[in-house]
Amino acid sequence: MDRKSLSTTRVFLVLALLWFSALPAKRAWGVEVATANRLSTAYTTIGGIVTPVWLAYEKGIFQKHGLDVTMTYVSSGPVVVSAVIAGELDISTGGAEPFVSAIAGGADLTIIGFIARTTPLMLYVPAHITRFEELKGGMVAVSRLTSSSAYMAKVALKNAGLEPMKDVTLIQSGGIGESFAALQGGKVLGAMLSPPTTYKADAAGFKRLWNGLGVEYPSLIIATRRRI
Repeated sequence: MDRKSLSTTRVFLVLALLWFSALPAKRAWGVEVATANRLSTAYTTIGGIVTPVWLAYEKGIFQKHGLDVTMTYVSSGPVVVSAVIAGELDISTGGAEPFVSAIAGGADLTIIGFIARTTPLMLYVPAHITRFEELKGGMVAVSRLTSSSAYMAKVALKNAGLEPMKDVTLIQSGGIGESFAALQGGKVLGAMLSPPTTYKADAAGFKRLWNGLGVEYPSLIIATRRRI
């Protein structure tokens, strides 16, 4: 595990332990009993950005520190938000946009930390497209219209002088892999992708028109309910 991944894993681990320290103890026969350290969590992308969390899970680092962690892949940030609100998940990693939107709308959620402050999302297009203007009248695939990929697509288009949903239509595919499939199938002119899917796009001859690595954005946050 490299130094950056180790540092990120430590951040997630510390925040998880702090989450448990706030849990109320249960009473049994008049005696305080500590709540079992079971943590149900989800991640919303299959990409390099969540490697530190996967490594902590697969290498038994969570177990070493007394955490019984269950990790589930959910392709949509908004779906994860709903699951956390409903109590189906205790804590989640994911892009900031769905959680920020939910909190702004009154959801009883809080962001307790973030692991990455830039985005790995990139806009890929067919090789014959060289300028943003050539996307006019076309469609760009994002995972969900309320996802971080949609937010970053809007940033990219606005920076190029284009109006999202007016000059270029954003359509939700359901996930990064699905966005790439739509691009491969010629259903869209562009797709918001992240590693390792970007490597597949490079190998297939698609062009990276925009890179989000220079944009400061909390692309991997840790969120939970305010009342636990």
